[in-house]
Amino acid sequence: MDEADNFFGNADRGAIPAITKLIKESLQPVVLIVNDYYELSRKCSAAKTDTIQITFQKPKAPSVIKALNKIAQNEGITVDPEAMEIIAEKANGDMRAAVRNLEALSLGQTHVTAEMAESISSRDKRNDMYSLMSAIFRSTDAMKARKMMMDVDTDPPEVELWVDENLPYEYLDKGDLVRGYEKLSRADIYLGRVGRRQYFGFWSYASDTLTAGVNTARMSNRYSHDRLHFPSYLSKMSRSKTVRAMRKSVDYKLAVYLHTSTKRVDLDILPYVKQLLANDPSMRVIITKELQLEPEELAFLLDKKPDSKDVKAVFAEIEQESARPEPPKKKAKEPEPVKATVVETKKEPEPPASERKKNNQASLFDF
Repeated sequence: MDEADNFFGNADRGAIPAITKLIKESLQPVVLIVNDYYELSRKCSAAKTDTIQITFQKPKAPSVIKALNKIAQNEGITVDPEAMEIIAEKANGDMRAAVRNLEALSLGQTHVTAEMAESISSRDKRNDMYSLMSAIFRSTDAMKARKMMMDVDTDPPEVELWVDENLPYEYLDKGDLVRGYEKLSRADIYLGRVGRRQYFGFWSYASDTLTAGVNTARMSNRYSHDRLHFPSYLSKMSRSKTVRAMRKSVDYKLAVYLHTSTKRVDLDILPYVKQLLANDPSMRVIITKELQLEPEELAFLLDKKPDSKDVKAVFAEIEQESARPEPPKKKAKEPEPVKATVVETKKEPEPPASERKKNNQASLFDF
């Protein structure tokens, strides 16, 4: 399998488990061709523990010159020896780049000179983490380790994990180990300031301390000759990536439903919800319907597999409830029309004037 280290996100979902199963169960030889062994071992632990690593070194300059001379002879082109050396050196072990550079210089020409070869640019050379760790722990050139980090596609926090993992295995002398951890702690202080102040200029201080600082901490000639170790922290985080993503999804749905933060849900509410679902099967259907949980999310809350009997029973009951016809709604009784009633009021007859006068207040003329 060529380019076995090039897998990207959801587009290649399932590829790494398939490769792991192939490595562990296949009875036929499996050959994985990679450009970056570190990238594959970071994603697939079986590629690191259950395979034999065979490294093909890049061709040296004499081998490149020999191949280029043969190509030039077949094409009828003469190349100065100095020009051929320049082309081979600037290719940095990339035979394809050397052939292309020779082709570009010879287009429309029958003779290639050293002045023409000087115009081509050097091929960028990238290093991996294993080369960087070897330069830090097993080399006496601190500047080499410092410069090599610039050619590695990584950042200081990840380099810190690698140094922390390999430091106790590489430095066998106690004094070297103490001085190495002092440099590592100083680099960690710089990285902490980057997080608090959001000033990434401290990355340069951390990088120098992790590379040149740790390199100069070794004053003895004692160091390990075993293989370098992959950071166990990255391995654990990689294995728990699916579980952490599922927990985050459940926290978010509970936070939206309860109108609170995901942090509060994760710390205070989620443990009680899991205990409630474990002890009360009737609540499983209610919570699954209210939160619109997926089978994987319910399985996470129950600490079971998505295809377990308990998870299937909950979703089967939900399907039965949705398929069950709803009872017909009773029509509301229309109010009866109100009959108009006429109430006759009889007016009492007015009393005569003589009586009306008696009822009125007496005036002065009555006395």
